[in-house]
Amino acid sequence: MHNLGKTVLRFRAVIGAVLLLITAFMAYWATHVKIATSFVGLFPENHPYVRLYENYLRYGSAEKVIFEVRVKHGDIFNYDTLNRLQGIQLDTELLPNINHDMVFSLASDLTSYTVSVPGGIDWRNFMFPDVPKTAAELAALRSNVRAHKEQLRTLVSPDFKSAVVEGTFHQTGSQDYTQLFNTIQAIVHRYQDANNTIYVTGEPVIRGYGYYYFPEIRAIFLISIAIMIVALYIGLSDFTSWWVPALTGSFSALWGLGFVGLMGYDFDPLMLVVPLLLTARDISHGVQWQRRYYYLLGKGDIPNAECIILTTNYMFPAGVLAIAVDIAGVIFISFSGIPILDHIARAGSVWLAASLTMVFIFQPVLMSYLPTPRQRRSRLTKHMSFSGLSRIGERFARLGVDPGPARGILIVSAAAFLIWGILSGLHAEIGYLQPGTPLYRPDAKVNKDLAQIEKDFPTDEGWAIVTAPPKSEAFGGQGVPTNSVLNLKVLRMEHYLHNYLLNLPTVRDVRDIADEVVAPSNSLLYNGHPKFVGLPANNTIVYYTIMLFMRMRASGTMDQYLLKNTSCMRIMLTNHTAPTLSSLVDALHTFNQTYFPRHPELKGFNVTYLGGIAGLYAAANDELFRLDLRNIAFVLGCVFIFCALAFRSFQAGVLFVIACVLANFGAFIYLRLRHIGLTIDTVPVISLGIGLGVDYGIYTVARIYDEVMEGMPLRDAAILAKLNTGGAVMVTFSIIFLSLIPWFFSPALFHANMSLLLALLMMLNLLAGVMVLPAVLTWSRMRFVQPRQLTSEAPAARSAHGS
Repeated sequence: MHNLGKTVLRFRAVIGAVLLLITAFMAYWATHVKIATSFVGLFPENHPYVRLYENYLRYGSAEKVIFEVRVKHGDIFNYDTLNRLQGIQLDTELLPNINHDMVFSLASDLTSYTVSVPGGIDWRNFMFPDVPKTAAELAALRSNVRAHKEQLRTLVSPDFKSAVVEGTFHQTGSQDYTQLFNTIQAIVHRYQDANNTIYVTGEPVIRGYGYYYFPEIRAIFLISIAIMIVALYIGLSDFTSWWVPALTGSFSALWGLGFVGLMGYDFDPLMLVVPLLLTARDISHGVQWQRRYYYLLGKGDIPNAECIILTTNYMFPAGVLAIAVDIAGVIFISFSGIPILDHIARAGSVWLAASLTMVFIFQPVLMSYLPTPRQRRSRLTKHMSFSGLSRIGERFARLGVDPGPARGILIVSAAAFLIWGILSGLHAEIGYLQPGTPLYRPDAKVNKDLAQIEKDFPTDEGWAIVTAPPKSEAFGGQGVPTNSVLNLKVLRMEHYLHNYLLNLPTVRDVRDIADEVVAPSNSLLYNGHPKFVGLPANNTIVYYTIMLFMRMRASGTMDQYLLKNTSCMRIMLTNHTAPTLSSLVDALHTFNQTYFPRHPELKGFNVTYLGGIAGLYAAANDELFRLDLRNIAFVLGCVFIFCALAFRSFQAGVLFVIACVLANFGAFIYLRLRHIGLTIDTVPVISLGIGLGVDYGIYTVARIYDEVMEGMPLRDAAILAKLNTGGAVMVTFSIIFLSLIPWFFSPALFHANMSLLLALLMMLNLLAGVMVLPAVLTWSRMRFVQPRQLTSEAPAARSAHGS
């Protein structure tokens, strides 16, 4: 380490050329980064719920679009509204990757009813292929819809003022959300008028709004970059080479972006705040190096080359420690099994690791080729009163370092905040806590549309899959085998579960083969008499009801309920918030534990859960709960190990763990106060905050340590560190904090919440690193910051160091 700076300058030409070539290579791949969203990449691929969903995709993917046509005056039974409904049905059929067997509406050929006629049963569509053209036909449609109101409860509202078109997409993993969103919005504008309002929702729409807002998000990103450069200029403009950290930080960003392009990862537009934070962190490391270099250069008696060598030798150990902790903060989220988090963890690690070479290797090389920086007064600061600022800085530096009430209040307050943060962390909530999508503001159109549609039609669906013993068949000969999911004993179990789930306040509807297919078809065998709507008396009649249903309905209709020898129970929920999903999972678990032991005749049968969009979100909640605990434990473990080794002290490791918890558990306080849960969207931001903020304390304590080892008294070392390194920390904090301000006004609520959270985390880490740690060190006088026996060379080294 002591010879690193000299080695770098000795081979500066070769080192600089190699790093520039690597940067050029990464810049080429950075041009291949694709802004896209992979829906399946948002969920843990190895979780049982996700595997269940993927194994039974023939029941329909979670990617759906739902159009609601709602009239302002009258009801839907008018020529204009029904023509618009039919137009939306036809246009939905033309959407890319749409599953044509799963597009339902009153105008669909898949939506039909049956009537008993002399000598048989007649199958009729409600409104296919034509819309009613006469008053008599319109009256007949109204009468048929009213008579089959229960069957059409998912397509027509109870007050007949709205109807929906629901389309399910094939799960391809390569959906172009920009094109799809634009096409969907074109349908909305095409059919909307003064009396007919069109609302639309669904996962493609929710994700598509990220692309809709992307021009605004991109503008905010560029404004943040501009603010970052201005903040850097203000902080370092006393010397002519103030721009160097911006260059090395940009090169580090090119390494990170190049890795994203090289690996073929998609870049979600809503995650654009993450690269901004990573780049700001890389620039911050450059600022720390540059400020230490300026400090030595300002002494006036050390040659430029020697200043570069000394700065590199002193800053590299602290830089390695800080970057290692930075990487630890993000790398462990790759253990989640969620592809998008894994990609963020890998790319973020490369992004942060790049600053080790670009800041602590390339920056010294670059400074050695540049003219010696001239100290000057910038136009922005030449009129400031530096004598006044100096006095304020000195008072700030002594606050908490000198014995007295201020230090006691500071330490006690920190301890109280630490306890509050730990308690909040232990009670952290997982998953979405509010209906709608928290990605956007409550008054955004996406949330208004979703709220309107959910008043009449449930949009969140979970699957309970009924499975039969191995090697069983749905049908056998001319009947239903005893080991079939269509056996009467299984249908009775489904009917019981159907009623059991409807007792949950969060369950709006349950659709299953027993109650949607067999029970209503049974009455058709008795001339449609409502008395016979229910399960048949034996398996022979069950067989006839199934055959009748398949005969009377369009091809593919049965695929909603039956696949090979499994059947799907669709559980329609009020929302996909964490409490709703937890109550459903608990109910299904209780049912399995209580029903099957009482019915030994169902041995080999099982109800497997949870599929559908509800299962995907429940899987993410499960994994994020475990990830949160693991991630915090691993990060704190790494902080302890790295800091204990770097400072060769067990006490140092414990001290930094406490500081990390003190500052970063404030995130859990914030989340509880704002009623925000840990989700796929919030976890990576919190993880970045945990790793990045502890840098402030590392650089401050490292400076105290260096000065004490060179012979300076601990109190004086703490004051110098707060004045000099603390000044650099203030610059880096200002760069990050000011660059986050534009995100407060993002159209995406996620950006606003997370930028506020990050700003809070950075501020807490600033206070912990620059105020609390020096106060604790001067109060406790820990052994690792006690001066050692000075050698005869120590005074000379101390002088060169600039203490």
